[in-house]
Amino acid sequence: AYRVANRRGEAYIDDIVSAIQQAIQDNVDIINISLGAEIPSDSIEETMLKEALDQAIDKDIIVITAAGNGNDNKQGIDVGNIWPACYPNVVTVSAIGQDYVIASFSNYGKVIDLCAPGVDINSTYLDNEFVKMSGTSMACPFVSGAAALLLTDDPTMSHLQVVEGLKSIAIDRGETGVDTYYGYGLVNLKNWQMHEKTSDSKTENIQILPGKVSVTKLTNVSSGIKVKWKKASNAQGYYIYRKSSSTEYKKIKTIKNPKTITYVDKNTKVGKTYRYKVVPYYKDTIGTCSKTMKLTRRKTK
Repeated sequence: AYRVANRRGEAYIDDIVSAIQQAIQDNVDIINISLGAEIPSDSIEETMLKEALDQAIDKDIIVITAAGNGNDNKQGIDVGNIWPACYPNVVTVSAIGQDYVIASFSNYGKVIDLCAPGVDINSTYLDNEFVKMSGTSMACPFVSGAAALLLTDDPTMSHLQVVEGLKSIAIDRGETGVDTYYGYGLVNLKNWQMHEKTSDSKTENIQILPGKVSVTKLTNVSSGIKVKWKKASNAQGYYIYRKSSSTEYKKIKTIKNPKTITYVDKNTKVGKTYRYKVVPYYKDTIGTCSKTMKLTRRKTK
């Protein structure tokens, strides 16, 4: 996840652009954008966002966006200049309720590609709680998840093949054919024909997931800050992430020995506060990230 909004839920275009660019650098396959705003045509903001989206799509990344939730009266509006939903090269998702009817708040328009559940969706929330919320921001990740499953089934699929695949398995809603409220319809993975496994395959590939890791202690030592954590089960190694007041979290070290449970960060400055977190990995799979701990660098004897 790339955080682009502050505590009040406000986000700036340059932060969104930076997040898209970082996702491109991180070689992601899919970008889910559950946010949007009305941006004036030919503005600097529109140009910045369009260029970032173009860069992602040129890298064969699938960009899936929320259509938006209309105006203050909760009546859906034409997606018009709602970015990034109005951009034709992204997959734009509207929201339906449990009655399979378009939600009253959901935006609509010619750029709508697909619809997904977006009313009373139970999800994680602050303070380790679950909360039911409604919006196209809740519908959008269902389509992103479906796209991920298609890629899991066949990693060789291109951006265009995945998008066309999602449309081909959708259940038509509303008017017959593509329409401005439901697009191609509701994605239904039951309609996806899984690729056949080879007949001589006698065993299944089992995905090994690393266990949970926890940072137990940060200590000032003569050469820097020492990070100590508890070993995670099934871990092949660990990624160490660090954040200071002037930077976002960045991976600063890859620990390739699963028995190693300490690391000394020598690239620190006295008087500056740093936050650390540790992520276990096994091959291409990562485990649960540890909770963060922080410490101010002090001189030691």
